[in-house]
Amino acid sequence: FLLFAEHSSHGEPRSTDAPLPGGAKSGRRVKLIHVLNAYAIKGDNNDGPASPFDQLSTIKSIERARRLRPPDLEVDFVCAVFESDRQALSDLPCRKVILRRSTRSEYEFIQPSKELPFLQDIINAAIADEDRDADFFLMLTNSDIGLTKYFYKHLRPKLESREALSINRLTIPMTNITTKITNAAAFLAQVDSNLELGEKHPGYDCFIIHSSV
Repeated sequence: FLLFAEHSSHGEPRSTDAPLPGGAKSGRRVKLIHVLNAYAIKGDNNDGPASPFDQLSTIKSIERARRLRPPDLEVDFVCAVFESDRQALSDLPCRKVILRRSTRSEYEFIQPSKELPFLQDIINAAIADEDRDADFFLMLTNSDIGLTKYFYKHLRPKLESREALSINRLTIPMTNITTKITNAAAFLAQVDSNLELGEKHPGYDCFIIHSSV
């Protein structure tokens, strides 16, 4: 399970960012559209589509972080999904938007013909018509990248006078994690207790971009 780094030596989020004009101003309510591509897979008994546990635990972590977000940050959580997965994912607590094309529809010569999304389509799906000319930040993460509970709280000050951020992740070692656990809340509690053991990862898993970009 992968968590965004919530603490540095000063208790701040780790991020690679640069002060730029045009970001969110202090004291003003800011809108953040957080999007990920949700998908369905077969259940353990191959008895129908299900959402994988790493994705469910990720979504539960986002739910929790949204509850603990600061009052001056609005978080619109969006799941970009294929029509074929819509029914299986109907219970997910996010605004679901249908992706209209995939690698299967566009590249029929690729075998096997797997249904994968295009990055630009995920971005476009997240932005509602009323937001096209609005002032907001777009945040893109993968479906297996969880949030620490105070992620949005620590993120809000980082949106001051910045147009873009890239936030790296912590990889939580599985030594003290029960791998067969199926309760997301219990799983996140285990992760919380092992945050200090998290290892910095050099990859890029969270991208935040202002609408002016």
